[in-house]
This record gives sequence, structure tokens and C-alpha cells, in this order.
Amino acid sequence: MFKFRGVRYLLCLALLCTVPVGLFGDRVALAAQESGNSSPTLPPIEEQPPEEQPPPKESIELFAQFPVLENTAGASFKFEVTVEYRIRERRTFDLNLTLPPGWNGTPKSRTPEKAISAFEPEPQNMTEKLIAEVWPVDNLPEPGEYIFTFEVASGDLQGSIDLKTVVVEPALRYRLSMFVPTERTGIQAKAGEDNHMSIMIMNSASGDLEDITLSSEKPEGWEVTFTPSSLDTLEPGLSQEIDVVIKPPSGTEAGDYPVILKATSEKSDSELELRVAVLTSTAWGGIGIGIAAGVITGLIIWFRRLGKR
Repeated sequence: MFKFRGVRYLLCLALLCTVPVGLFGDRVALAAQESGNSSPTLPPIEEQPPEEQPPPKESIELFAQFPVLENTAGASFKFEVTVEYRIRERRTFDLNLTLPPGWNGTPKSRTPEKAISAFEPEPQNMTEKLIAEVWPVDNLPEPGEYIFTFEVASGDLQGSIDLKTVVVEPALRYRLSMFVPTERTGIQAKAGEDNHMSIMIMNSASGDLEDITLSSEKPEGWEVTFTPSSLDTLEPGLSQEIDVVIKPPSGTEAGDYPVILKATSEKSDSELELRVAVLTSTAWGGIGIGIAAGVITGLIIWFRRLGKR
């Protein structure tokens, strides 16, 4: 009996001890957890102002995709130049071309293409495309290389580029021509005698021709001479008459023979082919008889007319 009562008392005591733990255990545990996780409060960090970057350095550079151009004398040359610049404020850039003697030139804008002496870009990193055009003045330049300097400047900010022209001889700069004034390249000649004819040689191009010599290709035994036989200089547009003597040897059979006349210089050559019809002495005798007969016949007719009057 007392044993069972003791057990009941123990159960009641255990129950009474459990209830407060259930009511306050969570709060105690939460408080302990919050107490364990707490940390000391740090002072706020002051933000540092960003460091000031130095302004970009101003610069200017010039480029050309084709800095060397080739053409014949008398032609103009156009160079396309790219200007790359970095500026902080608006500037006016002056343009200048340094030219060798005997040349002229001008800077130009690209679109539209017109002559300019300066340009004023916006203050930022940009490019500008320009044209440098050069051309010879008056006399034609001698073949060779010519250097031009294209400059872009604004105060102490400046850039430049060297441009080169290569002048070559035109195809017809030196041209020697040989021709017969009568335009007849067929002549008659008597064997064993001097047969004269006139030809012309002409410089029909733009450069002086020097040391011109005359020669010929002829059948064997023939003689061909020239007066004059050579020329020291022949200026552009001028011509010179040449007396040519063709002498077939005695006994040459009648017929047509080719004779080639040649004019040779260091810069140009020319040839003229002739057809020489050789008449034998018999043929010349027949021609003489025919001429005499014609003259006599004419005189007879003339005297008869006078007699009738």
C-alpha cells in the first residue's frame, strides 16, 4: 500500500519539474544562443574619395597607306593622309606642304574635295582623312624621286609625314620618226650612178634626242650615203632634212630591190623601207628615145599649127 503511494508521489514530482522546463526552456535556450552569437560593434568605415586621374596626353600622328606614288612626267600625284589626334580642347590645326623646286601643291579635304589650309576637329580621340596633291610647274621634271613633307600643327602639338613621288619617263618621251616628204617610198634608180632623194627625220616627243646616226640595210655591192650622216642633237618638235644617195652597182639587173634606212639614237630608233626600181642602161636608152620622140612629135604638131595660121 505504502509502496504504491510512494510511486505516485514520485510521478507527481517528476511532472511538476517537467512543466516549468517546457514553459521556459525555449526562452532560456534562445537567450543563451543570442548571447553566444553576439559580437562587438565596429565603428563605421569612412569612404575615401577616388584618386584624380591625370588628363590624357594630347597627341597627333600622320599615316599614309600609300606614301610612295609613281607616274609619268607632267602628271599630278594625290596622297591620302590619315590624321589621328587626341586633344582636350578645341584646336585649329594649320596644314603645310614643303615642296622641292619646280613643284606646286595644296592640302585638300577629302569629302568634299577642296583646297584647305586648316581644320578644327572636336576635342576627343578621332581621325581625319586629308589629301595632299602635288604637281610639276612649267617644265617637266626629270625622271627620279621627289620628297614632299606634309605637316599638321597647332602650337606645340604637331605631326608630319614624308611623301615620295617617283617620276618615270613616259612611253613616248623619246620618239624618232623618219619619213619621205612626198610620202612616196618607191623610187627609180639607174645602175652605176648616184640617185638622190630627200628624207626627213623628226623628234616627235618631249625630250632631246642626241647622237643620232644614220645607216642602211642594202643589197650586196650597193652604196647608200647620207648628208649629213649624223646629228648631235635634235630638239623636241624639230625635223632635219637628209639627202640620201643610192647607187646600185653597174650591171645590176632591172627589178625592184628593198633598201632600209635607219636612224639610231640612245633613246629611240626609226626605220624607213624603200622599194628601189633599178632600170638598166638599155631601159634608160628606151626611155630616152621615147622622151625624144615625144618632144619631136610635139614640135611637129606645133609647127603645123603655126603654118596653118
